[in-house]
This record gives sequence, structure tokens and C-alpha cells, in this order.
Amino acid sequence: RLLRDDFVAAVYARSLEKTEKWKEASALRRARIETGSRNAVFYSDEARYLESQQDLAEALKLLDKAEKNGVADDFSGAIKADLLQKVGRGEEASALRRARIEAGSRNAAFYNDEAKYLESQGDPEGALLLLEKAEKIRVTDEVTAILKERLLREVKRGRPSPLPSSPLP
Repeated sequence: RLLRDDFVAAVYARSLEKTEKWKEASALRRARIETGSRNAVFYSDEARYLESQQDLAEALKLLDKAEKNGVADDFSGAIKADLLQKVGRGEEASALRRARIEAGSRNAAFYNDEAKYLESQGDPEGALLLLEKAEKIRVTDEVTAILKERLLREVKRGRPSPLPSSPLP
């Protein structure tokens, strides 16, 4: 009876995972998703489970479904960007992160991951500018500090940037 409540079901699914009952947790989440749950946690947690099973394509389909059903949130968006990056769709991942940043997201993962992407594209200066923007609006975490420190060292060493800096406004 208690599992009629989505919040309780989501907590229960996580407790199943803690006891290494991953397939049961997945089945519970899938059932909730198929019955039209509006709880984004089911989508995010199931996408992470699918990722752990090396089924990135299915995880992306699930997150697309969350968007289509209007239940995607910043957390599921960050997961989707991460998965897009992992399947070699870095430009799409970057576009998703930039759109969320421009929309005013308060999720530091978008800033951190986009800064990493900019760095990987040879633009550590642009990455630093983006992290400075995150600091200005107080959207930072421990990863931001570590990443900024590394980027500062890289820029001080004078590594040239082959691409122009591309900070967000």
C-alpha cells in the first residue's frame, strides 16, 4: 500500500539498490515510469542504472522520454549531458549544458562539465571564464574549486589555446 506514493517508492528503490537488488529496483522504477509517474528521480536513477549496465543508448532514450513527458529536471539534464559526452556526442552535450546555463540553472555540474569540455577543446581560458561566471552567481562546489585550480596552472604554463575563448554572457 505504501508504494502507491512515488516518494516512498523512490526511496524503496534506492534501498533495494543498497542491498544489491538492482534488478528489483530497476523493475520498480520501470513500472512507475510506465504508469506515468511525474517523479524525475525514477528516470534519473534508472538512467544511472542503465549506464552501470553499459546500456547508454537505452539510458538516453529514457531521459528523452522524461523530457517528452515533461518530468526532466536539472539533475536528469546533467546525466543526459554526461551520457551524450560518453557516446561521443560532445557538441550536443555542450549545447545542452549551455542551454541550461543560459536558462539560469543553479546546478554546478553544468558549469563544471562545460568547463572540462572547453578545456578538452583546447580552450582553458574559456573554461576559466565560465567558472568565474559560476563563482559570481554562487553556483560552485568542490569540483569547481579543483577544476579552477588545475586550469589556472595550465594557463600559467602558457599552453596556447587553438580555439577562441567562448564564455557565456
